[in-house]
Amino acid sequence: MKISKFILISLAVLFLFSCKKELKEKQCSGSFNVSYYSVVYFSDEEASYCKEIDSLLNEVDNLIELDDTNSVLSKINRNEDVEIHPMLAELFKKTHEISSKTSGTFDITVGGLVELCKIAFEQGQVDIKSNYMVDSLVKYVGYDKISIKGNHLYKTYPQMDINMDAVARGYAITVLDDFLRTHHIENYLIDVGGTIRTKGTKPNAKKWIVGIEIPEEVKQNSSDAMTRIELQNQSLSTSGNYSNFYEKEGLRYSCTIDPHTGYPVSHTLLSVSVLSNNAIESDGIATAFMVMGLEKSLEFVKKNPQYEAYFIYSQNGHVKTCATKGMQKLIDEYNKKYEEKTAK
Repeated sequence: MKISKFILISLAVLFLFSCKKELKEKQCSGSFNVSYYSVVYFSDEEASYCKEIDSLLNEVDNLIELDDTNSVLSKINRNEDVEIHPMLAELFKKTHEISSKTSGTFDITVGGLVELCKIAFEQGQVDIKSNYMVDSLVKYVGYDKISIKGNHLYKTYPQMDINMDAVARGYAITVLDDFLRTHHIENYLIDVGGTIRTKGTKPNAKKWIVGIEIPEEVKQNSSDAMTRIELQNQSLSTSGNYSNFYEKEGLRYSCTIDPHTGYPVSHTLLSVSVLSNNAIESDGIATAFMVMGLEKSLEFVKKNPQYEAYFIYSQNGHVKTCATKGMQKLIDEYNKKYEEKTAK
């Protein structure tokens, strides 16, 4: 007896659907780099990867956490002979690319100046331009003054201090991103201290919704809204000077250091959120924009359209926002969907 091709195909499709396992939501959370992490992913497996995720983040901390005197980066800053982990070597390479792309506006060798700034602020010194130590430290700044040969890092000057805080969250996300994809997990959202990476969608095929909020420190009233966008296979990172700053004559001073001068930046930009396809780049470019200020950052995006950004800045005592064309499109698309949903 012959069986038609249609029946065979129908049976095959029915078999595939009957064997397909239901995706279940898994959540993992904890602390990382004096902040937090949260991972939401969907898997058809019963087992959870939370222990592995926590272990990986501890490994990242052991590599770059400066508060840990036994971390690899702390040993590098003390000029100890230490081998560079392949993960860390890859991070150094990526930061060098970001520094080159931003003409040195982003630079991980400002560590000594960051520490000097923090000490000055703690002592009530708002403008550290009068601090004679700046001139003695700025000559040790320069991303092109460090290099990796084999499994060792070499510094032109032993006095150079490297600080990876500006890309720590993006680096942690990249490590987790690789881990989840290796385990064939295709739908997830990783949030490390506000830096976010999305992959795939939710089981209902809807994109991930993330928010950019005006910081509590500068929010003028409780009705200030959070800006929301939908993301898929993208990374978003926010950098700002709203939590640790001093104000003088209408300008805000923070420990965001301009590598070219050695001094903290002083402009009206409060925070910037950068969207790209890479979490480390989003982190590093956001920090670079905090150094550049609003106008130069907008010029940079025009020349580098692979990035989108959302700026929060102060003007005449008021908090203002500005979005690049692509970012504004995402904002408008979400708002339109939200309005249509609430109108029903």
